[in-house]
Amino acid sequence: MFVSAYASKRRHRDRVALMPGMPFASLSQSVDATPFRGARIRMRGQLRVANRGLGQLWLRVDRGESRGFFDNMAPRPVTSSTWVAAEIVGTVDADATRIVFGVLTGAPSGRACRKVDCAIQVREGEEQILRRLSEDGLVC
Repeated sequence: MFVSAYASKRRHRDRVALMPGMPFASLSQSVDATPFRGARIRMRGQLRVANRGLGQLWLRVDRGESRGFFDNMAPRPVTSSTWVAAEIVGTVDADATRIVFGVLTGAPSGRACRKVDCAIQVREGEEQILRRLSEDGLVC
C-alpha cells in the first residue's frame, strides 16, 4: 500500500512512501470449463510496468475442489516499462470445472495491460476467444 504525504508548502508535491508488505492488484474472469475439457488453452497479452513494478498474467483450471493446470508467471514476471508480449499455454484438465484467468500486478505502481485475451484451440491452427480482458489498455 502507498501513502501520500504533504512534502512541501512551496511546491505542493506529494511524497510517495512504500508501506510494508507486497501490494498487488488482480483482475480476473472465469468460465465454465466443461465444454473445453482436454483442449489446449492460451492466454496472451501485452504488459508494461513502471517504478520497478511487476506484471503477470495468470491462468488456473479448477477441478472441483482441487486445482489442475496453473501458471501465474511468477518465475518470469514482466518488469519492462515498454510493452512486452506475455503468454501462458496449457491444457484444460479432463475433469475441469472452471477456467479462471486474469492479470496480476505487484508493487510499487504504474502497471498497464492491453490486448489481453484467453482462447481455446478448437482445431489445429484455429482458436476461439473465450473472453477478452482488455483491448485498448487498462491501468492498475
